[in-house]
Amino acid sequence: MKATVKWTDGVQFVAESGSGHALVIDGAPDHGGRNTGPRPMELLLMGLGSCSSFDVIAILKKSRQDILDCRAEIEAERADAVPSVFTKIHLHFVVTGHNLKEAHVKRAVE
Repeated sequence: MKATVKWTDGVQFVAESGSGHALVIDGAPDHGGRNTGPRPMELLLMGLGSCSSFDVIAILKKSRQDILDCRAEIEAERADAVPSVFTKIHLHFVVTGHNLKEAHVKRAVE
């Protein structure tokens, strides 16, 4: 797996995945950004949520659960000092479907 990130201007970057998909990443306006794309730390949370959801859905499908929807709600806290790393991340999954078994959903999200 590979990706490249190229600085374009100010605090804006263009990222390209190994599979050929590109997106603009930008900093907050108060840090010199122009709000042309998600912030880098937002992308980390979005990646965490989508990767985790991918696994949750795969586990539930393997358990023959009839899933209609899966949503990951992610909240995080960051350190005040630079580097502003995540100090706490909370994922909350909302899974709906027909006759879902709570034990299967619980196992999938743990």
